[in-house]
Amino acid sequence: MVVLEPMTNEELRASIERSIPQYAEVSVRRGTWTAEAALATARAEFDELVPRGIDTLGRHFAHVRERPEGPRVGEVWYRITEKGGKTQAWVDWIWIAKEFRRRGLGRAVLEIVGREAALRGADRIGLNVEADNPEAMEFYRRLGFEVTSSHLARRIPPPTGDGPG
Repeated sequence: MVVLEPMTNEELRASIERSIPQYAEVSVRRGTWTAEAALATARAEFDELVPRGIDTLGRHFAHVRERPEGPRVGEVWYRITEKGGKTQAWVDWIWIAKEFRRRGLGRAVLEIVGREAALRGADRIGLNVEADNPEAMEFYRRLGFEVTSSHLARRIPPPTGDGPG
C-alpha cells in the first residue's frame, strides 16, 4: 500500500536543493543552458515553480512510502488547478529511488494522484517526459499516457563570418 506523506517546507527546500544541480546538469547536457549559467537558471526556475514553498497555491509536495510504516522511497510534486474552464492535474516531479523501482510504486503514486484529481473534478492528468528518456516514455505509455504536444529544437551552426543573409 503506497502512502503519500506531505512534505514540510524544510523538506521541500531540501528536495529543491538536491534537484537544482541535477536539473542544471541535464539542461547543459541537452544544450539548453551554458554550464556557467545553469545553476542560477535552475534556481530561478524552481523559485518560479514554487514561490511560496508548500504554500504555493494548488501545489502538493509529498514523500512516497511503500507502506505506512516503511521508509521514504521517493517524492512527488503535483498540482490540481482550474484553467480554461477545466480542473486539471499536472505532475511536476515524480521520483522513486533506484533500489525501489520496478515494484509498481510509480504506477501507484500516479493512481493516487489521479484519484484525488478525479475527486476534485479533473478528467485527465499530465506530465512532461524528456525525449532522451525512452524508459520513462515507455513507462508512461504503458500507463495510458499519450503525447498531447511536442517541444522541438535543433542546433544552429555557428556563423561562418560572412555576416547576415
